[in-house]
Amino acid sequence: MRRLDQKSYTEAEVLRFLAADSRKVSFRYELTDREGRSLGDVTASGNISYDTSAEVAGYGSFNIREIREINYIDERIKPYFRLFTPEGWLEYPLGVYLIMSPDRSALGGTVYREIEAYDRSIILKEDKFESRYIVRAGERYINAVKQILTAAGIQLDDREDCAAAVPEDVEF
Repeated sequence: MRRLDQKSYTEAEVLRFLAADSRKVSFRYELTDREGRSLGDVTASGNISYDTSAEVAGYGSFNIREIREINYIDERIKPYFRLFTPEGWLEYPLGVYLIMSPDRSALGGTVYREIEAYDRSIILKEDKFESRYIVRAGERYINAVKQILTAAGIQLDDREDCAAAVPEDVEF
Protein backbone atom coordinates (compact mmCIF):
# COMPACT_ATOMS: atom_id res chain seq x y z
CA MET A 1 0.00 0.00 0.00
CA ARG A 2 1.27 3.44 -0.90
CA ARG A 3 2.24 5.80 1.91
CA LEU A 4 0.13 8.91 2.39
CA ASP A 5 2.64 11.07 4.25
CA GLN A 6 4.06 13.85 2.08
CA LYS A 7 5.78 17.19 2.53
CA SER A 8 5.57 17.97 6.27
CA TYR A 9 2.32 16.02 6.76
CA THR A 10 2.06 12.71 8.58
CA GLU A 11 -0.25 9.97 7.34
CA ALA A 12 -2.71 10.79 10.15
CA GLU A 13 -2.83 14.45 9.08
CA VAL A 14 -3.46 13.50 5.45
CA LEU A 15 -6.26 11.16 6.55
CA ARG A 16 -7.83 14.07 8.47
CA PHE A 17 -7.67 16.24 5.31
CA LEU A 18 -9.36 13.46 3.35
CA ALA A 19 -12.11 13.00 5.94
CA ALA A 20 -12.84 16.73 6.31
CA ASP A 21 -16.32 17.94 5.34
CA SER A 22 -14.76 20.67 3.23
CA ARG A 23 -11.88 19.51 1.09
CA LYS A 24 -10.57 20.37 -2.35
CA VAL A 25 -9.53 17.52 -4.66
CA SER A 26 -8.75 17.26 -8.35
CA PHE A 27 -7.11 14.93 -10.82
CA ARG A 28 -4.14 15.41 -13.10
CA TYR A 29 -3.37 13.33 -16.18
CA GLU A 30 0.18 12.92 -17.44
CA LEU A 31 1.42 11.23 -20.60
CA THR A 32 4.62 9.23 -20.22
CA ASP A 33 6.79 7.22 -22.55
CA ARG A 34 7.31 3.51 -22.00
CA GLU A 35 10.25 4.22 -19.65
CA GLY A 36 8.07 6.45 -17.47
CA ARG A 37 9.53 9.79 -18.56
CA SER A 38 6.99 12.59 -18.52
CA LEU A 39 5.78 13.92 -21.86
CA GLY A 40 3.58 16.54 -20.26
CA ASP A 41 0.05 16.82 -18.93
CA VAL A 42 -3.14 16.45 -20.95
CA THR A 43 -6.62 17.79 -20.29
CA ALA A 44 -8.73 14.74 -19.53
CA SER A 45 -11.42 13.15 -17.44
CA GLY A 46 -11.90 9.51 -16.72
CA ASN A 47 -12.76 6.54 -14.58
CA ILE A 48 -10.57 3.85 -13.09
CA SER A 49 -11.70 0.48 -11.80
CA TYR A 50 -9.62 -2.06 -9.96
CA ASP A 51 -10.65 -5.71 -9.60
CA THR A 52 -8.13 -7.99 -7.92
CA SER A 53 -9.98 -11.08 -9.17
CA ALA A 54 -9.61 -10.08 -12.85
CA GLU A 55 -6.75 -11.22 -15.09
CA VAL A 56 -5.84 -7.56 -15.56
CA ALA A 57 -6.66 -5.79 -12.30
CA GLY A 58 -6.66 -2.15 -13.40
CA TYR A 59 -8.85 -0.70 -16.13
CA GLY A 60 -9.52 2.89 -17.09
CA SER A 61 -11.58 4.83 -19.58
CA PHE A 62 -10.47 8.36 -20.33
CA ASN A 63 -11.60 11.26 -22.49
CA ILE A 64 -8.52 13.23 -23.56
CA ARG A 65 -8.57 16.60 -25.27
CA GLU A 66 -6.27 16.16 -28.23
CA ILE A 67 -3.37 18.60 -28.33
CA ARG A 68 -1.09 16.58 -30.58
CA GLU A 69 -0.92 13.14 -32.11
CA ILE A 70 -0.39 10.58 -29.34
CA ASN A 71 1.74 7.48 -29.96
CA TYR A 72 -0.74 4.89 -28.71
CA ILE A 73 1.81 2.07 -28.79
CA ASP A 74 4.56 3.69 -26.74
CA GLU A 75 2.83 6.31 -24.60
CA ARG A 76 0.96 5.70 -21.36
CA ILE A 77 -1.45 7.73 -19.27
CA LYS A 78 -0.70 8.27 -15.60
CA PRO A 79 -3.55 9.79 -13.56
CA TYR A 80 -2.94 11.43 -10.19
CA PHE A 81 -5.33 12.09 -7.31
CA ARG A 82 -4.65 15.58 -5.90
CA LEU A 83 -5.53 16.84 -2.43
CA PHE A 84 -5.24 20.53 -1.56
CA THR A 85 -3.63 21.39 1.79
CA PRO A 86 -2.37 24.62 3.38
CA GLU A 87 1.08 23.80 1.90
CA GLY A 88 -0.32 23.23 -1.59
CA TRP A 89 -1.27 20.14 -3.56
CA LEU A 90 -0.36 16.61 -2.50
CA GLU A 91 -0.35 14.17 -5.41
CA TYR A 92 -0.83 10.42 -5.43
CA PRO A 93 -0.32 8.41 -8.64
CA LEU A 94 -3.20 6.06 -9.47
CA GLY A 95 -1.22 3.77 -11.76
CA VAL A 96 0.18 3.72 -15.25
CA TYR A 97 -2.17 2.64 -18.03
CA LEU A 98 -1.44 1.37 -21.54
CA ILE A 99 -3.72 2.89 -24.14
CA MET A 100 -5.65 0.25 -26.08
CA SER A 101 -8.45 1.59 -28.25
CA PRO A 102 -8.69 5.28 -29.05
CA ASP A 103 -11.81 6.68 -30.69
CA ARG A 104 -11.66 10.18 -32.12
CA SER A 105 -14.54 12.65 -31.91
CA ALA A 106 -15.03 16.39 -32.27
CA LEU A 107 -17.19 18.71 -30.22
CA GLY A 108 -17.39 22.43 -30.96
CA GLY A 109 -14.11 22.51 -32.86
CA THR A 110 -12.21 20.59 -30.15
CA VAL A 111 -10.99 17.06 -30.87
CA TYR A 112 -11.23 14.43 -28.13
CA ARG A 113 -9.90 10.90 -27.86
CA GLU A 114 -12.00 8.41 -25.95
CA ILE A 115 -9.63 5.68 -24.83
CA GLU A 116 -9.70 2.41 -22.98
CA ALA A 117 -6.60 1.62 -21.01
CA TYR A 118 -5.26 -1.22 -18.89
CA ASP A 119 -2.63 -1.20 -16.17
CA ARG A 120 0.79 -2.61 -16.94
CA SER A 121 -0.17 -6.09 -15.73
CA ILE A 122 -1.68 -6.62 -19.21
CA ILE A 123 1.91 -6.93 -20.45
CA LEU A 124 2.37 -10.00 -18.27
CA LYS A 125 -0.93 -11.46 -19.45
CA GLU A 126 -0.11 -11.02 -23.14
CA ASP A 127 3.65 -11.62 -23.12
CA LYS A 128 4.90 -15.18 -22.92
CA PHE A 129 8.29 -16.78 -22.56
CA GLU A 130 9.60 -17.58 -26.03
CA SER A 131 12.04 -20.16 -24.72
CA ARG A 132 12.63 -22.02 -21.48
CA TYR A 133 13.27 -19.80 -18.50
CA ILE A 134 15.18 -21.20 -15.54
CA VAL A 135 15.51 -19.74 -12.08
CA ARG A 136 18.48 -21.41 -10.42
CA ALA A 137 18.52 -22.71 -6.85
CA GLY A 138 19.75 -20.09 -4.43
CA GLU A 139 18.59 -17.12 -6.49
CA ARG A 140 16.52 -14.66 -4.47
CA TYR A 141 12.83 -14.64 -5.44
CA ILE A 142 12.78 -10.85 -5.63
CA ASN A 143 15.65 -10.82 -8.14
CA ALA A 144 13.95 -13.43 -10.34
CA VAL A 145 10.68 -11.46 -10.34
CA LYS A 146 12.49 -8.18 -11.05
CA GLN A 147 14.27 -9.76 -14.05
CA ILE A 148 10.98 -11.02 -15.51
CA LEU A 149 9.21 -7.70 -15.01
CA THR A 150 12.11 -5.66 -16.38
CA ALA A 151 12.23 -7.88 -19.48
CA ALA A 152 8.49 -7.18 -19.94
CA GLY A 153 9.14 -3.43 -19.77
CA ILE A 154 7.73 -2.92 -16.29
CA GLN A 155 9.79 -0.65 -14.07
CA LEU A 156 9.60 -1.32 -10.35
CA ASP A 157 9.19 1.57 -7.95
CA ASP A 158 9.31 1.03 -4.22
CA ARG A 159 9.05 -2.71 -3.70
CA GLU A 160 10.35 -4.13 -0.45
CA ASP A 161 13.36 -6.39 -0.52
CA CYS A 162 13.11 -10.08 0.37
CA ALA A 163 15.92 -12.40 1.34
CA ALA A 164 14.03 -15.65 0.54
CA ALA A 165 15.70 -17.77 -2.12
CA VAL A 166 14.53 -20.44 -4.56
CA PRO A 167 15.27 -23.83 -2.90
CA GLU A 168 15.80 -25.73 -6.18
CA ASP A 169 15.94 -24.98 -9.90
CA VAL A 170 12.58 -23.91 -11.34
CA GLU A 171 11.91 -24.10 -15.07
CA PHE A 172 9.17 -22.31 -17.02
